[in-house]
Amino acid sequence: MGTSPRPVETVEKWTADSFRALLRGDRLALRVPQFAGEPARRHWKRALKDPSRFSRYANAPDVEISTVGMTLFETQNEHERLQAYFQVAEQFEERMARLFSPRPSPFALIQRRLADLWPAGGQPGMLHGRAMCPGIIRKFEQANSDGLPPHQDMLHKDVSPSNEAASDLQAQVAVNLYIEVPERGGELELWDVRLSDEEREALLSGEHDFIDRSALPEPEALRPRDGELILFRSDRVHAVRGMRRENRMAASCFLGYYGNDEPIRYWA
Repeated sequence: MGTSPRPVETVEKWTADSFRALLRGDRLALRVPQFAGEPARRHWKRALKDPSRFSRYANAPDVEISTVGMTLFETQNEHERLQAYFQVAEQFEERMARLFSPRPSPFALIQRRLADLWPAGGQPGMLHGRAMCPGIIRKFEQANSDGLPPHQDMLHKDVSPSNEAASDLQAQVAVNLYIEVPERGGELELWDVRLSDEEREALLSGEHDFIDRSALPEPEALRPRDGELILFRSDRVHAVRGMRRENRMAASCFLGYYGNDEPIRYWA
């Protein structure tokens, strides 16, 4: 299970060419420093200051991560939880617009750039004929010394693999727009390793599909910066290092590639 020379690319602007290189697997990650300016970040942090806006993952309350919004991961493909997820999705864009008014939300910035760079634009992901939640605000809590262990994010783990949203998906990209980062800790760890379902099952450690770190090579560690946009293939193993004193907060979503002539789909 070795590493490959695929680079992490840093660009001034997120473009179709740089995005396609990531989709092809020619890049391990794409970094766009200063994607969001300091006035916007300051405004977003003020809007998110109230801790009551956040809650922990419904199916992983032991993980020291709080979110605004709901992820498909939390539904565990159960009917009642899926209905709750779709209700959150229906209200999410309006909720974010109100929360961050009069400035655009972090998700609006991501979606506008995607609409500009991709010929077919971007649209919310669809599941069972209903729109998926466009993203989440995710905060690693100050006492989170464990971070987030190695794992993979793949749509077919969260829905039936035969569902066309998963079966037609050609590439899945994780997107993080960093609103607040700690001075120490909180690095994004990336492995140029894609495990099959069978390989992952053999390496699971504990709960929540976390992978045994000791079975992996050394990762590439990226220290996010305030306002930076980082994109990477979420089917590659990745993790977040722990932190002790400060929050690590980002607007996050997945982007799904279904072909050159299809819209990019986004969801959480």
